[in-house]
Amino acid sequence: MKFIKNNKIMIIIIAIILLVIIGLILFFNSGKEEPRENNYTFNFEYSEIPGTIVYNNEKLTAEHCLNEVCISNVTFYYRDDEGRVEYNITNTSSDYKKVKSGYLKMVFGDKSLLIVYNDLRSGVTVKSQTQYMGMEIKNKEDYKLEKLTRKEISKIVK
Repeated sequence: MKFIKNNKIMIIIIAIILLVIIGLILFFNSGKEEPRENNYTFNFEYSEIPGTIVYNNEKLTAEHCLNEVCISNVTFYYRDDEGRVEYNITNTSSDYKKVKSGYLKMVFGDKSLLIVYNDLRSGVTVKSQTQYMGMEIKNKEDYKLEKLTRKEISKIVK
């Protein structure tokens, strides 16, 4: 009887030790992700298409404002008749509760690009961009901001 009691205690102790070891192994391996069939890798950095010209200057990077909305740090990326313009857009309203949404035109002589901003809180700057195709905007020295007319706003697909 004494032998059976000792064996039961020994078996229980061994079972507890095994459970603890298995638990520790599972705990330390839980952070490792198992490989999946579709091993996609997402990279949020990108490189420009060969032949893309990057352009900015002092006037383009300077702040331009209209109705408490300011555009700054303008940089062009273009190739032939397509490209994009990257810029910072800021709500400069002194009323911290004032949230702005709307449209502006970035005008370069006879050409213009649409700037859209939504729910821009006062004092907040966001990086944005406008893409274009079918027109050449090369080496522009400066731009001006203009409001869109009602007719222009009515043509925007929302």
